[in-house]
Amino acid sequence: RAQPIVMTSIAMIAGMLPIAIGIGDSSSFRTPMAVSVIGGIITSTFLTLVIVPAVFSVVDDVEKWLGPKFKGLVTHEYQVLAHHLPRAPTEAPTGGLAAGRAQDASD
Repeated sequence: RAQPIVMTSIAMIAGMLPIAIGIGDSSSFRTPMAVSVIGGIITSTFLTLVIVPAVFSVVDDVEKWLGPKFKGLVTHEYQVLAHHLPRAPTEAPTGGLAAGRAQDASD
């Protein structure tokens, strides 16, 4: 999953590099924007590839550590909620359109 992210970031940085260096007409006007875009690309790539997975790993570890301690509470709340939810019918409905089609097919 990292390869497309890195490839896209490198392509964007390579596209902005001539503007950031100042090659071309009116480069003094566009250079600050290009430098900002390159900095943003580098920052967002770092966040996507390093910080987000690290935070996810920490949160997952905390969830695994706290999960057994709160299991009874969550199970109890789920049972209370499940008690108030409407129940699905246990038998197939008799008659109606489906029964009529089955009867037509047998004739």
